Amino acid sequence: MQLKNLLAAAICTADTRLRRGVLLLVSSLILSVCLTSCGWLDEDPIFEYPHEEGIDPTLVTVNLTYHCCGDIPLYDVEYVTKSASNTLEIRRYNYEIISADSIVRKGTIERNINDLSDLTLSFSLPAGEYRAVMWQDCMDLYEEPFYDASSLSAVQIREKSSYIGCTDLKDASWNITDLSIPATNEWHTTIDYDINLERPLAKITILSTDGEAFINHCTEYLRTKSPTIIAQVEDRIKLCFSYEGYLLTRFNATIGEFRNSALDYSFEGQLKETGNPSEFLIGTDYVFVDGDEGVYWIKLTVIDNYDGSIIEKTRKIRVPVKRGHETILTGNILTMCFGQGVSIDPEFLGEFNYYFN
Repeated sequence: MQLKNLLAAAICTADTRLRRGVLLLVSSLILSVCLTSCGWLDEDPIFEYPHEEGIDPTLVTVNLTYHCCGDIPLYDVEYVTKSASNTLEIRRYNYEIISADSIVRKGTIERNINDLSDLTLSFSLPAGEYRAVMWQDCMDLYEEPFYDASSLSAVQIREKSSYIGCTDLKDASWNITDLSIPATNEWHTTIDYDINLERPLAKITILSTDGEAFINHCTEYLRTKSPTIIAQVEDRIKLCFSYEGYLLTRFNATIGEFRNSALDYSFEGQLKETGNPSEFLIGTDYVFVDGDEGVYWIKLTVIDNYDGSIIEKTRKIRVPVKRGHETILTGNILTMCFGQGVSIDPEFLGEFNYYFN
């Protein structure tokens, strides 16, 4: 009797499981038919998005290709250490991608100082309006940068105490590009921009054609102080160029406007031979230019390095400048106290253009 009851219970349980299995199978078939009839099992259903206005289902890849100014003069690196690897002059690219007033991308790319090849930056951005701002300059990793570009809304030149000239590392370029990223529901959309960098500054080159007369003048002056001159005259004297008036000091690269200027900036000049005994390259500098053209005033003071006394001081020299150009002053600049004049060649040629009176 007990065995008969156990068999009956087992058969009842098996029937229940069988009925559940059949019910699940029938339910699955009915659900599949319903989904198919509704179009929910069409091809690639999980990649479909509602076609509503303003819906952006993807990120758009933006490629920004920057072209350096073709006439940027190459910096002539002089290796003063035994190992060339210890010289760390670089060309750097500081960029910001701005949406409204917020920075959404920011970074710095570093390259070899002589690498002027195109630079391409790629970003994935959602639909919207942006500004891409690029600031390119050069620097020595061992030294303080010539421009503080930590914020492109306030690119700042060096303070007066550390300001220097006579180096092509001060050259710089910049660009603002408006980016309009459309809403799209296509995958892997790409937009390319071709961008030319330009200079917000000008170069001043000062070339004196009276080197021999100047050396003789300084020699006679120094002999009146000391009959026996131990050091070479070139080592005994120092040239100091001072800006007479305001110098632009801060540039808002995100809108292309200048914010600050200051007085009393100066830099030390040089006596660099040019191959002509009477000719010296005595100074160069890069200065900001507000608008297309401007004017700076400079004065040259010749100082005795031994005791700091002034050997000679010129009158103020008016220097017209043009953005993206080099103004070359030529003439008897070192002996201007004798009344000789100065001529100007305003063309930026990427190298020294010796204009003789």
